[in-house]
Amino acid sequence: MSKTIDRRGALKTVTLMMGGTVMTPALVSILQSCQQARDQLDWVPVFFDENQARMIMEVSEHIIPKTDTPGAKEAGVHIFIDAFVKHCVPAKLQNVIPDGLANLENKSQSRFRKSFLDLSKEEQIATLTEIAEEDYSQEKESGTPAYLEGGQEVPAFFKTMKQLTLMGYFNSEKGATEALAFVDIPGEYEPCIPLEEGQKAWAL
Repeated sequence: MSKTIDRRGALKTVTLMMGGTVMTPALVSILQSCQQARDQLDWVPVFFDENQARMIMEVSEHIIPKTDTPGAKEAGVHIFIDAFVKHCVPAKLQNVIPDGLANLENKSQSRFRKSFLDLSKEEQIATLTEIAEEDYSQEKESGTPAYLEGGQEVPAFFKTMKQLTLMGYFNSEKGATEALAFVDIPGEYEPCIPLEEGQKAWAL
């Protein structure tokens, strides 16, 4: 669905969204509370409206779908993204995801004459692929995973969603313990440990 994004580009995208902050008490609190919120059937978004939250849930699940390990939806990534944008993103950048969701909805209506949430899985993927390709074209032209708006560099929607999904997923309990190799109580520190063939990457 999407082109490869290098580590520097990924870090830049997330840093832009966070206003330069790498880790804050608010972010730590969000990561710790997402598991509890995931289990609440009456979870209410704190930033997005209900329709936007459901769209974020579907988009993140397409980015990390459920396989033999939990998907983004099961890990509660949508809850993390909602709280993250509310508490950790500068006000001037909080419109990146809502604007992107509006564009996603417009493309769904234009291409399939249906709301994004009413599309089939294949139709949703096709619509997201179109947006991902637009992001990639913009990045190729500008040399950055962002676009300029009023002279200010603003992260592109799909790349922002991808990076926040990865951040939320691999810092969640399910992502860290079921999708990564996890050692609850590590022993002696070893700076370099070879991976066995087919082994998962280590959780940090």
